[in-house]
Amino acid sequence: MAEKPPVDRDGRVDARVTEGGYAAVLTVTPPQGTGAWPSVADGLRVLKQAGVTFGIEKDLVAETIRAGPHGQPVVVAQGRRPKPGIDARIVYSFGLEKHKRPSERSDGTVNHHELGIVENVQKGQVVAMKIPASPGAAGVLVDGTVVAGLPGRDRPLAAGKNTVLVDDGTRLVSLGDGQPVLAGGGRVSVLPVFSISGNVDFGTGNVDFVGTVEVRGSISPGFVVKARGDILVRGSSAALLLEAGQDVVVDRGIQGQHRGRVVAGRDVRAGFIENAEVNCGRNLYASSVLHSRVEAAGRVEILGGKGLIAGGCVRAREAILARSIGSPLATITEVQVGVLPRIRAELEKSVAELEKCRRVIFELERQLEKAQGSGDSGPAATHVRARLLALTQQLQEARERREVLAAQIQDLQGALRDESEGLVVSDLIHPGVKVTLGSRSLSIPETRTKVRFHQGAALE
Repeated sequence: MAEKPPVDRDGRVDARVTEGGYAAVLTVTPPQGTGAWPSVADGLRVLKQAGVTFGIEKDLVAETIRAGPHGQPVVVAQGRRPKPGIDARIVYSFGLEKHKRPSERSDGTVNHHELGIVENVQKGQVVAMKIPASPGAAGVLVDGTVVAGLPGRDRPLAAGKNTVLVDDGTRLVSLGDGQPVLAGGGRVSVLPVFSISGNVDFGTGNVDFVGTVEVRGSISPGFVVKARGDILVRGSSAALLLEAGQDVVVDRGIQGQHRGRVVAGRDVRAGFIENAEVNCGRNLYASSVLHSRVEAAGRVEILGGKGLIAGGCVRAREAILARSIGSPLATITEVQVGVLPRIRAELEKSVAELEKCRRVIFELERQLEKAQGSGDSGPAATHVRARLLALTQQLQEARERREVLAAQIQDLQGALRDESEGLVVSDLIHPGVKVTLGSRSLSIPETRTKVRFHQGAALE
């Protein structure tokens, strides 16, 4: 049988949209016999007929028609898929995890007393900030249809205790000083009390807090605890330093070991005080004070338990009350009521500074008068004006400082006027005790009972 001659048939090109509208393919069928090849225009036409208007790669259309692959679909147009937005996130100004790392000194050695476990924030400080979710990027189908992008998921910024949301809920601000914490529900609180469940030791390091510090255990030797508010210790303290802006309370007692110091802006309360230095801005209350140096701007009351003051020096601005002062062994003990040496020293320092300030003002006024009388003109005038401005500013600052010092001196002079009760009361006082009321002193020669010393009465 004779073979049939080949049929002449033109080639063709077909277009189809795929991938849910995000792609379009061309399928090129080659011609038969002497049939004609489809053109690039044919390819673009069928794409248009299929509704494809976006993302067409014309060079790829031409290459597919010219060189193939033929007989199989080739992607020649790509849409753009939408991109999801970035989720909202919260940026905290404090560490969410506490890492106890000893600090490094300048000489490269490690300080195991400083672990940095306390984080402080001030009133008005931003403690957390919300970066809003982005809306996402829109996509486009090959037919030109715009597909909206999915926005990122929102994450609310939640206020807890002592915090408030501002700037449309994007910033969280502290309403007071304290410790920032992340609580349940993602709420950020600022707590005015920093609580330590156990002891202050090498497991905690030193503590420096803007609020109140509560130690439910004791404070080990050599450690420092500072608080702008109170320091509350449920056990005992052998701290190198306790420093509080308000009260210091140590339930069991303070063992200074001859180097420990306690500084309180207001009261100090302790079961006992031994071998320590204590300075309080108001009153001191304890059951005993042994071999310590105590200074109180108010009263010292040693009335609980033994009520004993023995050894060291106890000073108070207003009064000292105790059950027993000194010991049968004639332990050297000083009790002083009246003007505190610190106040007198501050007054002397302020008076000296005021006199220096007056001399500075006199010299500045002399230099200013001389500069004002200068008749310089031309380029020299610029220098003179600058000199006048500098002298005027220095003179103003010196005069302001003079007013501040004068007010300080007036306050200190008022404190020096002896208006205290000038009172020392003791059920029992022993030899070796020196009692000072203001400028008058008395050394106790023999044991006395039920004694009372006060201003206006003779010390005998």
